[in-house]
Amino acid sequence: MKAAVFTPDGEINLREREKPTPGEGKVRVKVKNCGVCMTDVHITHGEFSVEDPVVLGHEFSGIVDEVGPGVERFNIGDKVAANPIISCGYCSYCKDGRTNFCQNAIILGGAGRNIIDGGFQEFSVVPQRNLEKLEEHVSFRRGAFAEPLACAIRGINRLQINTGDEILLIGAGPMGLLLLQLLQMQGAAKVIVSELIDERRELALELGADYSVSPENQEVPEEVRSLSDNKDGVDVAVEAVGNKTAAQTGIESLRRGGKMLIFGVPPEEAEVPVNIFDTYFDEIDLFGSYALTKQDFFASISLINGEKLELSSLVSHRLNIDDILKAIELTEKGEGLKKQIEF
Repeated sequence: MKAAVFTPDGEINLREREKPTPGEGKVRVKVKNCGVCMTDVHITHGEFSVEDPVVLGHEFSGIVDEVGPGVERFNIGDKVAANPIISCGYCSYCKDGRTNFCQNAIILGGAGRNIIDGGFQEFSVVPQRNLEKLEEHVSFRRGAFAEPLACAIRGINRLQINTGDEILLIGAGPMGLLLLQLLQMQGAAKVIVSELIDERRELALELGADYSVSPENQEVPEEVRSLSDNKDGVDVAVEAVGNKTAAQTGIESLRRGGKMLIFGVPPEEAEVPVNIFDTYFDEIDLFGSYALTKQDFFASISLINGEKLELSSLVSHRLNIDDILKAIELTEKGEGLKKQIEF
C-alpha cells in the first residue's frame, strides 16, 4: 500500500508498505478521505515533535476492510469515521468524561505524546471503540469531517450559548464555518463574522451569517457595537483564527457579562493584555477549547448522519496522496478552505 511517512527530520516521503494486520479488538480501515489540518502543518514544522517515522492524518473516513479477533461492532464493508484520540478509560480525566485530556492517550496521526499511524495511507488500523458507523447515504468526503466537527462541538458546548445571543465569530475558515452553523443551531439571534478574505465572508453570509466585517478595512469592535441591538457589544465572541490580535478583538467586542472562546490554535508564547478589574467588574468569562471528547465525537456522527450541516462547500481541494506536500502547503498558506486527500 502507499503511505505518506513523516520522519523526525521533518520530511514527508511516499513509501510502499505492507498492509497492516488488525490485532485483538481492532479494525483495518481502507481509507477513502482524509482531511488536512493546521495541526499537520504544525507537526511538519517541528512544533510537535515525533521520535519515529509516522503517518500523519487524523480526519479520516473509509470502509472496514478486515476485522481482528474480538471485533463485534463492525462487518467488512461498513462505512466508518475515526476518532483519533485513543483514550485509556481509567485516568482521572477519562473518568470525568474529559477524554481530550487523557493522560495516557495515543493519537492516530495527530499531535500528542504518543502518536501512531493515521490516515495519510491507503489502510489504517483503528481500535473498534474509536470508530463509528456512517449511514450508507453519507459520502466519505462528509464523513471525514467527523473529527473537526467534533472539535467545533466541543467549543460550542464549552460556551453554553443562550437562545437569542448576539455573537461575533472571528475567522471564516473551515472551522469557523462549522462553528457558524453550530451557533445558528444553538439559537443565536445574530452572528457577525469578521474575516479578511472576501470569498470566505461571502460564503459565511450564504451559510447564514447576518453580517460580515473586514478587519482590514474596518475597526471591528466599533462595527460590532454599531451592529448589536444594544449598541454595547455582543454576548459572545468566538476566536477561530489562532492569533493574539483576533483574541484581543474578541475581548474588546464584548458587552458586560460577555463570554469569549479561544478556539483557534495560537502560538505557545501568544499573550494578550487583560485588565483584571474590567474582567471582575464586567463579569467577563474566558474559555478555551481543546480537541474533542468521545461524547463530542458521538454528537458529530449524529449530525453527519442526519445531514444537518452544509459541508460540501467547505472542501476546496480534493487531491490524491501523491500531492500530500501540495495539500499541506496550501493549508499553511490559507488558500481555499478544507483540503482532503482522496484514495
